[in-house]
Amino acid sequence: MNFDGDVSDRLIGACRDAVWVLSEQRSSRDTASNGALGEFRGVFADCFQDNMAAERAARLELIHMLEDVARQVQGAKSAAESEQRRLDEVTAWALASGWAGAGSGIAVDVGLRPSVEETDRPVVSVETARQGLRAWVSGSTAGASSAEPDALDFAVSIFKTQDDTARCAADQVSAAVWEFELECSWAHTDLNAVVSGLRRFLEDNRQDADRLSAIASTFRAAGGSGHVGQLAVSNGALVLATVPASLSGAALLNYLSTGTLQVQKCISSERLNRVLFVSHQDLLVLHYPRELTREGISNPHG
Repeated sequence: MNFDGDVSDRLIGACRDAVWVLSEQRSSRDTASNGALGEFRGVFADCFQDNMAAERAARLELIHMLEDVARQVQGAKSAAESEQRRLDEVTAWALASGWAGAGSGIAVDVGLRPSVEETDRPVVSVETARQGLRAWVSGSTAGASSAEPDALDFAVSIFKTQDDTARCAADQVSAAVWEFELECSWAHTDLNAVVSGLRRFLEDNRQDADRLSAIASTFRAAGGSGHVGQLAVSNGALVLATVPASLSGAALLNYLSTGTLQVQKCISSERLNRVLFVSHQDLLVLHYPRELTREGISNPHG
């Protein structure tokens, strides 16, 4: 039978380590989130609060899933040990019976024949952890939001440090799952949900941290350098900083053409220069619709 007890122990240990990491991070993550929300107002603050609630729920789901995997693998190990003892007893009885049947002249008490009924092969499987959708904007540019960028940046630093630690624990779990499925195939296993669930959780966290960082950079660009305190920025500028693709081409160009001085400062930030692209041709059409024909701008660089 193919079941390595040491390999199963490594998976149990990796799951328990990941549970400890995810559990220990909850308090400091909540503290950082609450600190960021202290002066955060507007639709983006509401999105952030909803996403943090989704993160907490997903984290708890993963903790329970990992605990369940550890319990199931421990049960599979016990079943494998029981089956191995049965196989050893059957082998010993068969050898003794063969010795007695050979007529060696030595009395051999072979005892009762051990059970020939195989131990039920265990199933190690978990369902996909429920993780809510995390969204940042609806695409509307109406209204404004306010925040203290230093508080947002501090939360981002906590989140990224924690996620680096959690990623190491998740990598250990993924490696242990792969080894278990290879070296313990006597048990029926389906643990894809473990690997994919951890991967999605960490990717969602990365996107949240990146977008919160972009929001902080946008506030800071609007208010200057150094400690700028609480600032208000239009939601349109924040849409451009976080999910510019949510704006249609026409709406994006119109917004850029009518943006306030504050928005222009935000757009000039290094962060937005990396994520925002508007073609030269589209800008020509926007600013010179009468002067240029479609033929005249078919090659704007000509």
